Amino acid sequence: MASLLDLSLVSFFGSAFTFILIWVIVYALLEKTKALGADKKGLNGIIALAVAVLVLASKFALKFVNFIVPWFLIMALVIFLIIFVFKVFGIGDSSIMAAGTESRMWIITISVIILLFGFGAVFGQSALQQQGDTNTTQEDATVNEENPDTNTGNFNKNLYNTLFHPKVLGLIFLLIIGILALVFLTSK
Repeated sequence: MASLLDLSLVSFFGSAFTFILIWVIVYALLEKTKALGADKKGLNGIIALAVAVLVLASKFALKFVNFIVPWFLIMALVIFLIIFVFKVFGIGDSSIMAAGTESRMWIITISVIILLFGFGAVFGQSALQQQGDTNTTQEDATVNEENPDTNTGNFNKNLYNTLFHPKVLGLIFLLIIGILALVFLTSK
């Protein structure tokens, strides 16, 4: 039975939505930067169309865009809601703009993390499969419940086992201590 909440047909239009999104973003960037010259709307539209077709033709690019777009939309929504809350409590535009310039580095850092996760989600398992058979065996590594093996056939499991290995967690902890020490020692 059909209902308004049944969104299963939307998945068939996912490629079309991605095509339109890429076309609009590339066209807007070309118009804003005037990379091909001023008043070149036709040329900008054709180049944006070509880039959108190339993205649509590449399954990896299509998966990458489909992975990162929801995360960037969530980030934009969170930023919008934070600005909305500031405006509700009467904070002026100049204060919001000053806070925006200070938080620009955080936005760039989160964007880079989203892009890295996107590359990992798209190319991780295929890179693991292209690597082929390695020379290590199960007997070469000490494997127990506290030290899980990272030589499985699943990229996500390998990544999880690597990131949450006690040595890696210790290194991350030491890096955080070093960064905090550097920040506090060099602050005014």
